[in-house]
Amino acid sequence: MKTRRRGVASIAAAVLVGAALAPAAAQADVPDDGIAFTRRMETGGADVFVTRPDGTGTVHVPLSYPVEDFGLPVWSPDGTRLLVSHVLRFDGNGELLPFRPIIVRPDGSGETLLEIVDGPFDMFCATWASNDRLLCAFGGDADGVYTVRASDDGRVTRLWGNAPGQRDLPFDLSPDGTRFAFIRFRFGPAPDPQEFRTQQVGLFVANIDGTGIRQVVPFGVAQGHELAAAHWSPDGRSIISSTTQGRLFVVPVDRPRMEPIKLDVGTTRYFAFEPDWSPDGSKIVFAMFVDGHEDIYTANRDGSNVTQITDTPEFENGPDWGPDLP
Repeated sequence: MKTRRRGVASIAAAVLVGAALAPAAAQADVPDDGIAFTRRMETGGADVFVTRPDGTGTVHVPLSYPVEDFGLPVWSPDGTRLLVSHVLRFDGNGELLPFRPIIVRPDGSGETLLEIVDGPFDMFCATWASNDRLLCAFGGDADGVYTVRASDDGRVTRLWGNAPGQRDLPFDLSPDGTRFAFIRFRFGPAPDPQEFRTQQVGLFVANIDGTGIRQVVPFGVAQGHELAAAHWSPDGRSIISSTTQGRLFVVPVDRPRMEPIKLDVGTTRYFAFEPDWSPDGSKIVFAMFVDGHEDIYTANRDGSNVTQITDTPEFENGPDWGPDLP
């Protein structure tokens, strides 16, 4: 999340804006349990797509605003909607407006921009706390971790504020809904805009009410900046992420011990990031550079059977595998 400082008033007043900003024509055969991801546009920003796990039937999700370059699409627990972490909006003078999330059905209908009146300059929302509530990071003078209601009045509740020199981003809810994983960014001494060069991240878990914070991966190991990610396994035992060297790993939540995933790609010249699990935990999906070319891939849980599911010249990221619903 790019945080820019600006004075903010109360964050207590929260409203939903544009409950149907741009009603989209329904698209046939949208794979609502498929893999959602973003694809960079030449003009800036990114589009959201959904594809089947084998890479077929790829569908564009129409939005009123482009997604921020490293924005993330995240399936709701019931598989009916996508949460887009933050989008790009501009005022009449071409000035960038605060980052805000969008909630939308995979066919583009029912688009809802979540706006906070007199709230933080930036919001990053990439986690569903339930079908009706989100976990978000706020920037600016109100920086910290919050829950935000994704229906009716959008009421916000602060879980904690950020300590000086660090920023916390919620990333995934445990399958039983009692805990969530978050990434803590700790910035080095370099001044803006170069702080990302010296930042380190640590991987943490917390109870859904913000208590019981516990670190499971030390600082300096996991990938940071815009490629950070952490996703809970479907059995609730482990979290998957990637290292600063572009190697995937799994860490058991209750007995932290990193277990590397060796991807069978036929070369060591690869850089993998932003992994997620299939609904049954037998496979993973991730973005990867191989010899300089980047696309979305799947593999077995142990790193075997690596399969490319996209093949475009554009940068793609944030793959999220939808729930396997009856």
